[in-house]
Amino acid sequence: MYIVVHTLKPDGRDECSSYESDWSSHETLEEAQKEYQFLLDCPQIYTASICSVIESTDYSPTQNLKIENI
Repeated sequence: MYIVVHTLKPDGRDECSSYESDWSSHETLEEAQKEYQFLLDCPQIYTASICSVIESTDYSPTQNLKIENI
């Protein structure tokens, strides 16, 4: 599993504008890379990253590898 995280620049419409972050999960690196490339073309993006799950309470990277190799 891969997670794409991004932060948008403040919109500047008022003094209370702030950075906004969001994320999306993807089963394959290719899916994550498509989302990441899409975000890079957005002028409002401040930062974007692709992350791999290392440890989680609800997802097991090891178990996922076993399923893919069957």
